[in-house]
Amino acid sequence: MRCEGEKGIFMTKIRLKFSKRGPVRFIGHLDLMRYFQKVNRRADIDVKYSEGFSPHQVLSFAEPLSVGATSDGEYLDIQMNSEPDIKTLIDQLNSVMNEGIEILDACILDEKSEKAMTLVDAAEWILTFREGKEPADGWEDELKEYMAKDELPAIKKTKRGETQINMKPLIFKAEVVAKKDLRGYSDPEYRYIDNNLDDNISCIHLFVSSGSADHLKPGMVIENFMRESGQQMQPNAIRLHRVDTFLKGEDEKGTYEVPMTDTEGKYKIYL
Repeated sequence: MRCEGEKGIFMTKIRLKFSKRGPVRFIGHLDLMRYFQKVNRRADIDVKYSEGFSPHQVLSFAEPLSVGATSDGEYLDIQMNSEPDIKTLIDQLNSVMNEGIEILDACILDEKSEKAMTLVDAAEWILTFREGKEPADGWEDELKEYMAKDELPAIKKTKRGETQINMKPLIFKAEVVAKKDLRGYSDPEYRYIDNNLDDNISCIHLFVSSGSADHLKPGMVIENFMRESGQQMQPNAIRLHRVDTFLKGEDEKGTYEVPMTDTEGKYKIYL
């Protein structure tokens, strides 16, 4: 769908879904923005530029990923001067991508669609302990008992200081499961692929709130569990992998979360 922007100039809004794995996981948010600007030029796509003395590509990421984390569910909104064929666009971009970043999906947005960053409401995560930095034996059962509590108090640091929160209502789904048995919450066909990890490694599989108002970092859950169990959290003990990022919707069945390019609602999760 093409929509009319400022001064009557037509544009098409596109949302890209991409993965971030391997060495590129150490690229920060601003460098990733510059990388995509170069990729768009290399792929020779009809990307829209802002007006003024210093034109720049109109890009917007959904939610920055922590440096060092991997993901199969990152999102980028771009604006184009023409309406592309989605498959051709994906192929064009992937043909010039460096190893570790791959466009997985894309969709054309409605003309009134808000930016991805304002729509993010939830995220699905997989956490694993690095070798030699795991808690004491039996931690899996202890974590399950911890997660089953009615309240999970925690101290959350904000720009204004520290505030006490209850993490429980911000955790929509949680399980501890072997990597080989893990299935995606929204996509049952999803498998966590990491050839550096043993199939039997224990994974902490979370589906948590990620909205601007109620944002829960997945690592906070583990940090507070370790603190309550009287164990010391070692530096860089956890690997973080984001499975997907979701926006909120509502229909006759109730409130749901859905991946940000799933325009058909195939992978809805009702809460």
